[in-house]
Amino acid sequence: MSQPLRQEQAAAYLNMSVDTFQRHVQPSIPHTPVGRIKLYDPRDLDAWLEQNKVGGRSDREAPTR
Repeated sequence: MSQPLRQEQAAAYLNMSVDTFQRHVQPSIPHTPVGRIKLYDPRDLDAWLEQNKVGGRSDREAPTR
């Protein structure tokens, strides 16, 4: 398992501010509470990125001819 990340580290992992992480990411991913600290699994952050992709042609879409 990957090393769990604190909120600030999770935001940096996603290349965003902590405020943006709190508003847009945190509500939709699981975390592990340790006292007042929330820890995030990087695999969940990667999954969030995949689920929130927009634009471009997906590998699931076959080109039509």
